[in-house]
Amino acid sequence: MTLYPNAVINAKDGAMHPPLSAEYRAREIEFFIGDISGDSVCHFKDGKLLYFDIENAKNEPVYQVLIDNAWAYIEADGKILLDRLNGFVLPQIPQQRATELIAKKVGLEQTQTLWGNP
Repeated sequence: MTLYPNAVINAKDGAMHPPLSAEYRAREIEFFIGDISGDSVCHFKDGKLLYFDIENAKNEPVYQVLIDNAWAYIEADGKILLDRLNGFVLPQIPQQRATELIAKKVGLEQTQTLWGNP
């Protein structure tokens, strides 16, 4: 795992925190893609999606989830390095919002969808 030194360090840091539970209510959840990522791809605060940044959504083999300023889940090359979720359910990005952001990135007009005209 030395290919992903930050993921390993973050996993060790996260392991110092207790597991979450299904009943845990997170204030903030951020999703990061890549071993070195300055900005999150997706950020939830108080149960609401603050942003989904398609520019930071790279195709990299490292996925990291930060919950309330503590690493909760880290995966690198298909291997789970940290999993403190313990029944905690991560929020999903609303499909309509993701579709709009992807359409904007590829330059489709608002009257179009990814699959053609309405």
